[in-house]
Amino acid sequence: EFDWRVGVLDKRPLFVCQYKMARGHWQIMNHKPDGRSIEGGHETIAVAEAPQDVVDIGVRAANLIGDGFYGVDIKSGPDGPIVIEINDNPNLEHGVEDTADKAVWHRLTEWFVKRLNACSLPTPRLRPKPPSTSRGFRPGINPALTTCG
Repeated sequence: EFDWRVGVLDKRPLFVCQYKMARGHWQIMNHKPDGRSIEGGHETIAVAEAPQDVVDIGVRAANLIGDGFYGVDIKSGPDGPIVIEINDNPNLEHGVEDTADKAVWHRLTEWFVKRLNACSLPTPRLRPKPPSTSRGFRPGINPALTTCG
């Protein structure tokens, strides 16, 4: 038994992975009382070779949230795939989600660079220090000077 994870970046599928349940447990990780953890394993599948209905529902679900980087957890149900949750801070671990396509790192880096270049932030400036009679003032970065767009 396993959960699907569809990684979605910028409204397109980035990776597809099966996270297998830990043996005799209902989750992919079984945290034992003595501190040990038993992991169920994984199998990463090229996006083009993954079930199209799983990829489609993962992308559609993530796109409802935005155009960032999301991991959509999916179960296979009797009537087709079912979205379990959408993670807005998903794992992307070397040797796991990238085993079917090492280009995931290149695509992720390009996405970050594109977003950073589109958002030219001014150099943050400190607010001027008020007269010494002022109480409770704490100098800091003015948030209005560090927002994008």
